[in-house]
Amino acid sequence: MEALRCASVHTADLLGQSASLGSLAPGKFADIIALKGDQLTDIKVVEKVVFVMKVGKVFKQQKFAKRLQLCRANNIPALAIPKLTSAQKLAINYYKAKLNLLNVVSPGLAAHETFDLFTKPYGSPRKKRRTSWLQKAEKLKLISNGLKLTGYKWRAHPDNDKKLLIIHGFAGSVGSFERYLGPLLHFGYDVYAYEAPGHGTSEGNRLNTVIYSVMIEDAMAAHGPFDAFLAHSLGGLALMMALHRVSLPNRPKVVLIAPATESTTAANQFFSFLQLPISLRQAFEQYVEKRGGQPLAWYSISRVLHEVDAEILWVHDENDTTTPIKDVYPLLQQGLLNVHFHFTKGLGHSGIYKDNKVKRRIVDFLADKINDGLENAEIPGMD
Repeated sequence: MEALRCASVHTADLLGQSASLGSLAPGKFADIIALKGDQLTDIKVVEKVVFVMKVGKVFKQQKFAKRLQLCRANNIPALAIPKLTSAQKLAINYYKAKLNLLNVVSPGLAAHETFDLFTKPYGSPRKKRRTSWLQKAEKLKLISNGLKLTGYKWRAHPDNDKKLLIIHGFAGSVGSFERYLGPLLHFGYDVYAYEAPGHGTSEGNRLNTVIYSVMIEDAMAAHGPFDAFLAHSLGGLALMMALHRVSLPNRPKVVLIAPATESTTAANQFFSFLQLPISLRQAFEQYVEKRGGQPLAWYSISRVLHEVDAEILWVHDENDTTTPIKDVYPLLQQGLLNVHFHFTKGLGHSGIYKDNKVKRRIVDFLADKINDGLENAEIPGMD
């Protein structure tokens, strides 16, 4: 009962909108959801939405189901629905209602709240993985964007002079790259990695391309120059934005694993998933541009790819619904000789860098093993 009140009455009070929102009463906005059952006796009833009423207009579940079926039939990833718990579904319904109602009352505030939610890490970014390889690492600290960030360093050899920086994804962690540590050390890389803001034991609770790219620049200034970079998802976009801004003293190797190619695609997925109106999307885009000084479309790998002087391996799965491969296809036509594409099928967004064949391809690229004719050599940690 208290969870439901937090999603309705208490929220309206916090927003100072209790006179028009938060409960059913004459004169208030007619924004309600109808459930099949009694949610007070079984919270799972919140999954059984019969219809949603928005400002007096009814939207039935069947209509949304048809829309979802059509999107899936046409392989449109913007409505790829993840498996959610009852609590997560309740939270999503709460945010849908909150943002739609705010958009009616104050579009500017709605845009701010939408951006805040858009940049909030999901999953378990604060989960700590107490693995032996993390415990063996040298602990690092970095101040970036006014936040204290936690980092790690593994030495290959005291006399080694090659360095590699790992950049994890929006919902990932440094621990996601554990399987790469052994091979990288074997080939003489000192490996550095930082938990992004809002992840692990790093401070902060929001993450976006600007914050992340600045963090990467700060890590480069503190520990660089780096000979190689290994990045996944949002980390890939942030890395390319950072490399485009800085003056590189060398020509590094860059591995992009399912990078977030276009920020507009991420926003499309977000707005489609929450079924937010076009008017809010327009206010959101205006808010992003006012906040960062650039339109949302500016945060794009395709915009900077041809100007980054690096040897790049781009790994992507055809069935990735988080960073869809349709954004990658136009880049193939640019014919960039320094960008090497490696496509897979059936691994998805999170499984791709865990695949042993992909791992082998990445390690071969970073170690120059293909050029040396050693692509079939035994490597520690490759099993």
